[in-house]
Amino acid sequence: MSDSLRYTTEEITLIDAVIGTLYPRMADPSLQDAYLTVHQHLVSGSVCAIDLKRIESALELADPGQCTSFHKEDYRDYTQLRVKTRAMLRNA
Repeated sequence: MSDSLRYTTEEITLIDAVIGTLYPRMADPSLQDAYLTVHQHLVSGSVCAIDLKRIESALELADPGQCTSFHKEDYRDYTQLRVKTRAMLRNA
């Protein structure tokens, strides 16, 4: 995977924040385990297509466009992260 198709430290932090926001709502233990695996893969730099699908789903569920406390810069970063995740999925 090229460097442009790897998550930066800042992007990983944002993904972790999104997953952390959704995590308490995950009643299914297997789903919780799946997102813990995603986190481990993010940290180790070994993200696979299944992880990318889960990241994409989490980003869609946590759309900050519906949150009035989100700053414009944060929303821009979030949108860029969604675009990058889709590109990574196409190349996975």
